[in-house]
Amino acid sequence: MLMMGCSSAVTAGNPELITNGDMSSGTGWTVADSSTGVSGGVATITYVSTNATISQVVTCASGATLRIMFDYVSGTGGGLAYVRIGGFSGTDLQTPGTWTTGSKSIDIAAPVVNPALFFITYATAGDSFVLDNVSVKVV
Repeated sequence: MLMMGCSSAVTAGNPELITNGDMSSGTGWTVADSSTGVSGGVATITYVSTNATISQVVTCASGATLRIMFDYVSGTGGGLAYVRIGGFSGTDLQTPGTWTTGSKSIDIAAPVVNPALFFITYATAGDSFVLDNVSVKVV
């Protein structure tokens, strides 16, 4: 199940599954490239010469319906911005190249127990995007 533009009201009483989704610090996030990180209240994912990722494991059961919400603040270059669940080679949650700035909300069934949520860019050196307010809750 993949749905865009869902309301956050459904998840109001459910516990948050992401640590530091407000990007107040990098604690809880795994960063896979030196040009990517959390600073100034946002996460910046920048491709230099290797796949640039920031990720976090989401503790839940396989098949649980997850509501993934985040703000896509900006992007530069013509590169590809991906959100994937289930690992680096997991399920794409939005078609690369279709992103516009603003709040995003996606409902999807967890493909495995405790899947990793990845934000990724790769393809062209210098491509970058900025995220904030990442939230994952079971609905």
